[in-house]
Amino acid sequence: MTDQETDAPGHIRTPPSDLDAEQCVLGGMLLSADAIGDVLDLPLAGNDFYKPAHETIFAAILDLHSRSEPADAVTVGALLAKSGDLNHIGGGPYLHTLINSVPTAANAGYYADIVKELAVLRRLGEAGTRIVQMSYVTDRSDAATVVDLAAAEIQAVTGDTRTDGVTTVADEAETFLEGLLDNTKPRNYLPTPYRDFRDAVPIEGGDMVVVAGDTGMGKSVVMVDFVRHAAIECRKRTLLVSIEMNADQLMQRMFAAEAKVPLHHLRGDVNIDDFEQKRLGKAAGRILDAPIDMIVDGTVTLGRIRSTLRRMQARHMLPELVVIDYLQILTPERETGNRTIDVGALSRGIKRIAMDFRIPVIVGAQLNRQLNGRTDKRPVLSDLRESGSIGQDANIVVLLYREDYYERESPRAGELELIVAKNRQGPLCNITIGFQGHYSRALDMAQT
Repeated sequence: MTDQETDAPGHIRTPPSDLDAEQCVLGGMLLSADAIGDVLDLPLAGNDFYKPAHETIFAAILDLHSRSEPADAVTVGALLAKSGDLNHIGGGPYLHTLINSVPTAANAGYYADIVKELAVLRRLGEAGTRIVQMSYVTDRSDAATVVDLAAAEIQAVTGDTRTDGVTTVADEAETFLEGLLDNTKPRNYLPTPYRDFRDAVPIEGGDMVVVAGDTGMGKSVVMVDFVRHAAIECRKRTLLVSIEMNADQLMQRMFAAEAKVPLHHLRGDVNIDDFEQKRLGKAAGRILDAPIDMIVDGTVTLGRIRSTLRRMQARHMLPELVVIDYLQILTPERETGNRTIDVGALSRGIKRIAMDFRIPVIVGAQLNRQLNGRTDKRPVLSDLRESGSIGQDANIVVLLYREDYYERESPRAGELELIVAKNRQGPLCNITIGFQGHYSRALDMAQT
C-alpha cells in the first residue's frame, strides 16, 4: 500500500497509522528490557509498523535482545551503522528522539496495542481492495469461489482460522485416562503448608487461588507460609511478587516465621539474645538455600510479571508457584478511571498468566469494609473488594477470619479460619488452623 490513497478527486486519505505510538513503542524498548518483553507478549511484528524506518529499528532491537545483549540507543545505533541502515532511519539523533518521546517505558505494551490494531485495519483495507478487484473480474458462476477467497483474505488478516485452540474429546479423554491409570505419574499438586487444607483443596498448574481478608487479618502471613513451604520445605522454585512490603519487611517476616523469633525483635525494638541468634543462624541456612525469586516493586504491572516469567522459562527456571501480594494494588496496564473495570482486568490477567504458564498463582485480595458493619463478620464471596470478576476468575477463593481480631477475649484466640468459599475441583469447607501473629506464621492446630 502506498503512503497515501486517493478515494475521490482532490481528496487524499492516509492509511490508518499513529507514528507517535510507534515512536513510544520503540522508545520504551530502547529504555527497558521489560518493555521489550511486554511488546513481544502482544505479539508485535516488524511489519506492523507503518514507517519503514521504525520496522528497521524494531528488527535491530530484537536482534540484540535475542542474543541477550543490551538494546539501547548506543548498541542499536552501532548495529544499524554496521548494517548500513543508520542513515536511512534518521541517524543516531533519531534514536534519542524516540527515547525522549516516551512518557514511561512501562506503557510500551499499551502503545504496541495501538500499533497492532492500526496494522490490522491497514491490512483489512488491502484485503478489501483485493476482494473488490476479484468481484469485478470473476464470472458470475464463480461467485462461491470469490466468497471463499474473500473469507480467506479476512482470515489471513485476523488470524481467525476457526481451529485455534480446538482439540477433540477423544484426544483429551485418552490423555486423562492414561494419567488416571498410570500410578507412576501422580498428579502434580502444589504442596501446601496446612495438612487439612492440602487434603480438601488440591492446587495444580493453571489454578488462580485468591487469599482474601480484611486489613491485618493475616493475608501476608498465609501467603509467606505458602512460599516458605513450597520453596524451603519442598524445594519448589517460587516467585514472590511483593507490592505492599519492601524487601526488608519481607525478610523480617520470613526469618521470624522460620526461626520462631518474635517479629518485633527483628525490627530493632529489642536486643536479640544468644538463643535467638542461634535460631536465626539455622533459619538463615534454610532461607539462603531456598529457590525463591522476588519482585519487590510498588509499581509492578502484570506485563512485567509475565516478562519475568518468560525470561525465567527461557533459562529453564520457570517457577512452580507464583505468589502476588496483593491484587488491588497492582498497577493496571491501562487505567480506565473505573476501578471495577481496572480490577477486573487485573484479575483476568492473573488468570491468563496461570493458564499460559501452567503454574498456580496465589494472589492476595482485600475485602470490602462493609463487612465490619455486620453482626456476623465472617466474610462471604461477595465481600471481595471492587470487582466480582475476582471471584469469577479464581479457581479457589479462601477467605480469612479470626474471631480474636474483633473480640480480644475470644475463647478462640489464636485460631484462624480458612473459609473455602469457592473450590472448582472440591468441596466448600471451613478449616481451622493456628495463628501465631507474633511469629508471622500460621500452622496446623496439632502443632500449636
